[in-house]
Amino acid sequence: MRQVLLINIDHFSSTGIRLEEQLRKNFPDCAFEVLVLKPLIKKNILVLTQGLFWLGYYYWLDFLTGRKRILKAKRYFYFTPFVFDFLNKKIEQYLIGKKFDFIVQTQGLFDAGKFGVPNFIYTDHTILFNQFYPDIPSGEYHVCKAWLKNEFEIYEHAQLMLVMSENIRWSLTEQYKIRPERVAVVYIGNNSEIRQENNPLKYGSKNILFVGKDWERKGGPLLIEAFRKVRTAIPDATLTVIGCSPSVNEPGVIVVGKVPLEQVAGYYNNASVFCMPTKREPFGVVFIEAMLSYLPVVTSNIGAIPEFIQDGINGYKLNSDAGLYAMRLIELLQDSEKCRRFGEAAFQIADKKYRWDNVGRLIASAINSSLTGK
Repeated sequence: MRQVLLINIDHFSSTGIRLEEQLRKNFPDCAFEVLVLKPLIKKNILVLTQGLFWLGYYYWLDFLTGRKRILKAKRYFYFTPFVFDFLNKKIEQYLIGKKFDFIVQTQGLFDAGKFGVPNFIYTDHTILFNQFYPDIPSGEYHVCKAWLKNEFEIYEHAQLMLVMSENIRWSLTEQYKIRPERVAVVYIGNNSEIRQENNPLKYGSKNILFVGKDWERKGGPLLIEAFRKVRTAIPDATLTVIGCSPSVNEPGVIVVGKVPLEQVAGYYNNASVFCMPTKREPFGVVFIEAMLSYLPVVTSNIGAIPEFIQDGINGYKLNSDAGLYAMRLIELLQDSEKCRRFGEAAFQIADKKYRWDNVGRLIASAINSSLTGK
């Protein structure tokens, strides 16, 4: 029986859990072990302290000049050579006395490919792709040269890069000069349980849905500005916010906050339109969940979004203009039949590619082909 190691930095947005399920399903002849790295840091006070020191060492000028916000400092904790080396040492220690046929790692924050075992990286983003987010300050996602060198090595050591979207395949092949045959697009599936049936009556609810944990980065303030204009034209329109709890006191805005994953589907099923004017989006699983819930999507024209949102077919891709968002939202809320058509098209697009069963088969096929050379 083949031995496989799955390494997660953490279970990010339940994706790690779904990935593990698909690996076990598609590799029934394999025995799996799972290593989660973040708890190893949280339990080690010395490493936390040293990590904060090196964070300050590498990024003090960014914090001093305001290029990075101190309140967001923990976001950059993993982008120092110190933490990178610590994680790699923990992997090396875990491998002592064990023999694995291959490794699958999620995200590119450590290098499991440097230990002589074929390593497959499943990821949704690269550091260099951050330059293509026009509404994000250039220094906010800047990393030190030493860590960027580490990232190049991660990809170079990998047996195969398994990416969620075409734009990241482009980033790896063009920005990181990875050979095209070493990158496979395998997509991603929905994380919440979406029921298949559609209720056409929901398109008359005039309810806009926002789902996101980071209110600022996901474009929440711009959506509020647009929603004020929507309410002028449609006084009974509502906006439901789940996933975060911003301090918003606006007529028609319902802030729900965080909800259990199993309850998310209910909010999709009671909305007319999904809207998230995100500024930076490695992928955006919530868009797929909205589409599988037969919702038209109004969002930004960034990242992977152009791969699944088609203007005038299943939604609209816009620049950061509250007036444009308001215009498109009003257009859809005032035309329930157009909402329904867009929603049906959205479902067909998402159902074809963005299901975990499909993703699992693509991942298994790519791994097996890479290991056998066929």
